[in-house]
Amino acid sequence: MQGVQALNPSSPSFLREEAVLLFAEAYDSNIEDLKHELHQTRRILDRKKVEKESPTTLMEFTQFLDPYQDVFYEMFRLCKIVVVLPVSSASCERSFSSLRLIKTYLRSTMTEKRLSSLAVLKIVYILFLIKLLNSVYIHLYTYVATPQKCLPSSCHPINIFSRSAPAA
Repeated sequence: MQGVQALNPSSPSFLREEAVLLFAEAYDSNIEDLKHELHQTRRILDRKKVEKESPTTLMEFTQFLDPYQDVFYEMFRLCKIVVVLPVSSASCERSFSSLRLIKTYLRSTMTEKRLSSLAVLKIVYILFLIKLLNSVYIHLYTYVATPQKCLPSSCHPINIFSRSAPAA
C-alpha cells in the first residue's frame, strides 16, 4: 500500500524512494533504472511546479508520464499497474454473496417430489449407460471372436489386405 501511495502526487510520501523500490521489487522491475528515473522525475516535476502544471492525482501523473514512457519505462509501468489495481474486493464478495443466497433459496425450495424425481432420472440414466455399454461390448466381442459371421466374405479383414481379388 505504501508503494501505491508513493506514486500518488497528493500523498506526503510521493516518490519516496524506499516505498517505490519496495513496490517495484514485487513487480520485478529493474531497480537500477527505476532509481535514475525517480531522480529525473523529481527534477521534471520541480520544474513543472514552478510553471504550476504539476499533476495532482495518480491518473494525472500517469498521463503526465505517457509522452515520456520510453524514457521513464519502469516508472510508467508501475503507474499503469497502480491504476488498474482494484481498491477493494467488495464487488467480488457481493457477487459471491448473491450467488450463495440464490443457491440456498433453490435448495430450500426444492420439494421432496422434485428431489425424488431427479434421483430417479439419474438412476435411469446410469442404467441406460450400463445397457448401452453392454450391448457395445457384446457386438465388439462377436466381431472379434467370429468376424466371418459378422461381415460378408468380401469384407473380411484377410481379404481386404490381400492383393488378389476376392472370390465371388
